[in-house]
Amino acid sequence: MAEEKAIIISTHILEEVEAVCSRAIIIDQGRVVADGTPEDLAARSKFRNAVTLSVGPQHAKQVREALKTLPNVKEIRERSSINEAVTFTLLPKEGVSQLESLTALLAEKDWDVRRMTIEAGRLEEVFRECTTSDAVPGAIDERVAAKTAKKEGKPSPDGKTEPKSGAAQEREAKKS
Repeated sequence: MAEEKAIIISTHILEEVEAVCSRAIIIDQGRVVADGTPEDLAARSKFRNAVTLSVGPQHAKQVREALKTLPNVKEIRERSSINEAVTFTLLPKEGVSQLESLTALLAEKDWDVRRMTIEAGRLEEVFRECTTSDAVPGAIDERVAAKTAKKEGKPSPDGKTEPKSGAAQEREAKKS
């Protein structure tokens, strides 16, 4: 496709976005709340650099306790599966990589590790985060939030109230 051409796809199937799009725009209630490459948007996810580790059930208790001691871990999620493996997902603090401390821990233990993956982030989670808040200051893309605030005469993300745009003033005058 030529660089000066664009194909617009409107979808809620985010796997399609990741597979075929070079740019993604998330719109919530008529407002652009995020704009970037799918990779850039996924990197905003709380799952960015999250590590998922599956271990045999015989080591689950030991692993659970040891994972609690790792630095840069904000949250640990645990689930058991049908094949009896216990899976832990470690959510990082501020997107920091946990791989080095986790691999050092695993190197000194003799646990039955069945699988380990690192996440690049979840576009679906970013989409959900962007579209479940009605607050303009909570929008992920602060530039868009500031523009929207100015149009509506609301406080911008930096706390300053901007005068309404001419179009917004005209709409209010018509309502009166």
